[in-house]
Amino acid sequence: AQIEQELAELKLQFGKNVLDSTNAWELIITDKARLAGMSDNWMAAAQADAAERGHGTPENPAWRVTLKAGSANAVLRDCSVEETRRLCWEGQCSIGRGGQYDNAAIVDKIMKLRRELAQLLGFASWADYKTKHRMVGSGTQAMAFVDGMLERLTPAFRVEGAELLAFANTRSGQKAATIAPWNLRYY
Repeated sequence: AQIEQELAELKLQFGKNVLDSTNAWELIITDKARLAGMSDNWMAAAQADAAERGHGTPENPAWRVTLKAGSANAVLRDCSVEETRRLCWEGQCSIGRGGQYDNAAIVDKIMKLRRELAQLLGFASWADYKTKHRMVGSGTQAMAFVDGMLERLTPAFRVEGAELLAFANTRSGQKAATIAPWNLRYY
């Protein structure tokens, strides 16, 4: 019961850190050209959001990008400016990482407590404990299922990846060997 209580508290703090870091991140853009490709509706909403928080003026507008639904995801999908997409992707990758909202120590503690709880209950691992009463039956069988699925999907994934890379290279006029993660949704 003590371990379960501590796990509940840690999971609550983890979620709070995710939410707080999501809410804390913003990208203020003052050059409209950095948002090329964004819809008029998105631009109007981002400008109103920026103005509401004291950024920009009617003569010199600003646009606010956040990690909330419909903001950074739309930039990653629609904005033709790679640098703006990169900044949004980096913002998404910062959720719960670093600074006052860092979840690394919390994840480490959760993993240790889960292992301890599973072993106290007679299981070799948390995966075995969580899958005991599920169709898969054990952590080993769950991993075998994932490995088998990966093996079957990898050929199609590679073909699709090559097609996407060729498309991106044609569109950009480059001969890149990979697609940067902030460019995936865009292409």
